[in-house]
Amino acid sequence: MQTVFTYEPDKKALLVKKSEIYRYLGYTKNAPVGDNVEAMVEEILENVLVNSRPMVCYKRFSLDFDEGINFGFMKVHSKDLKVNLMNCQEAIIFAATIGLYTDVQIKRESILSPARACVYQAVGAAVIEEVCDTFNEFIRKNEALEGNTLKPRYSPGYGDVSLEVQKDIFRELDCAKMAGITLSDSLHMIPEKSVTAIIGIVKEK
Repeated sequence: MQTVFTYEPDKKALLVKKSEIYRYLGYTKNAPVGDNVEAMVEEILENVLVNSRPMVCYKRFSLDFDEGINFGFMKVHSKDLKVNLMNCQEAIIFAATIGLYTDVQIKRESILSPARACVYQAVGAAVIEEVCDTFNEFIRKNEALEGNTLKPRYSPGYGDVSLEVQKDIFRELDCAKMAGITLSDSLHMIPEKSVTAIIGIVKEK
């Protein structure tokens, strides 16, 4: 049985793009960002980076395409994911989070200051994306040592992949124990700023 591994990114090394935060806030490339918004983004980004607890749990699986996409612990019937995993012999499935701090602040600020709540939402989204990118790069470097390459990560809920597969992923990765992420009955992840995804591995021929 494959082991569930954990990866804890260095918060100080996360390179969160402010342009992504502004994009989440609805700013276009040519739209001016006021000084007050810039200052708020700067403050809240620092708060989130200091107080977040980024964590990733992951596991490697062999793939079989005879009947849908068989990961061993679950079968997924998806044309979109099958295209994404074309030529892959293995895949890594991971769950990532930045912890509860951002959720708590969003709930608090939604009462005190809706504008700050929006910024916390945008910052949280950008930070968890950077955590996923950092983990992706960690895996890419390891696989490159074996001459392997990666496909773009693919999350449940995209295309024709049902969110229902989250139930199997959470059981298999033991996300609550390994990363502190739980799944609600309505398939929402807690903490909210959490992601699950599949990364296909093309092995050296």
